[in-house]
Amino acid sequence: MVNTVPIMTNAVITIQNAISNGLIERYSSSSNSWANFSDACAVLVVVGVFAEILELASKVLKAGLELRFDFVVKRTPKIKSWLAWFKKYEHWLEIWGFAFWIIIVAALMGEVLGTRIARHFDSLVIGELTGQSRDATKAAGEAIERAANTESNNLVLKAKVLELEAKARWRTIMPEEKTNFIELTKNIPKLPIRVRMGANAPTEVLGFSSKIREMLDAGGFTEPDTNLALAEWPPTQNLVYNGGTPDMPSVMFLNNPNVKSGVVDLQDAKLALQSFPNFSSNSTVVAAISMTNTDSDMKAFVTTNELGKPILNLPMPSRAAFKVQAFLQVEAIFNSMGISAGWITATNIPEGAYEIFIDPKF
Repeated sequence: MVNTVPIMTNAVITIQNAISNGLIERYSSSSNSWANFSDACAVLVVVGVFAEILELASKVLKAGLELRFDFVVKRTPKIKSWLAWFKKYEHWLEIWGFAFWIIIVAALMGEVLGTRIARHFDSLVIGELTGQSRDATKAAGEAIERAANTESNNLVLKAKVLELEAKARWRTIMPEEKTNFIELTKNIPKLPIRVRMGANAPTEVLGFSSKIREMLDAGGFTEPDTNLALAEWPPTQNLVYNGGTPDMPSVMFLNNPNVKSGVVDLQDAKLALQSFPNFSSNSTVVAAISMTNTDSDMKAFVTTNELGKPILNLPMPSRAAFKVQAFLQVEAIFNSMGISAGWITATNIPEGAYEIFIDPKF
């Protein structure tokens, strides 16, 4: 869908600017006209002042003669001829003086009026320019906001595209990932781990399963039964994931540990205790029970504490706990490598089995 709002907004702003520019031109023209009128009035004031000087000239010359200024006395004949001329046209000079006085007053009023009107139009021009600047600032802010929104949307779309590309990309194990796995698991007790997949698995799952099998073998987690090392589940077996994340993990760690432990023969324990040096049937004996990482049968044995008192050790041979711990460590390493992994205790796999199920890629 084409977004027409920015286009309409720009069109409205363009029209408003055009109207505003026309007003600015008219206001500027009016301001210039009134400024010119004010300048003309100022010129008339100057002319009127010079005309008033002519009216005052006869009085100044007459006063100069009466006060006998040297400059005037030296030019007495000429000055008297001027005074005679002023006397001859005395009435006309008064009429013209009055007229120029009126011109000065009118010109001063015109200058003041023209200046005020020109300033008024200047303020209108400034107002229009301020409005245009405000509109331009607003439009620029909206454009920046639209650009930011567009960039944000582009980033979201890019992230979605990358996410879809990652989901569509076939899973694999790179050589450096295999090397890191070997290094990270070198101190973990080794146990046989099977790699399983659903019946009629797609090519992508088959390829990824093979890579997982190669990495496990390289790390020492080899399954001795080659028929089960990499195999499909029977169609009758189903795996339902109800974990805490919306997407199924890339692999599922399945285990059905054998929690049965061997039982120590208490009669043998009694004999071992009685054969201990300095044993007394009336003394208190401390018993210690410990889990051992072995499936073989073990017998009770006696040790002493720091006071020389006997301690009856009752070993409980069972490797299940140690295997589960190692299996959990392998799962954590898978997650650290970016291979999302989940954990299920599955009773529909053989007892004592540890399997990695390769989920299909959706």
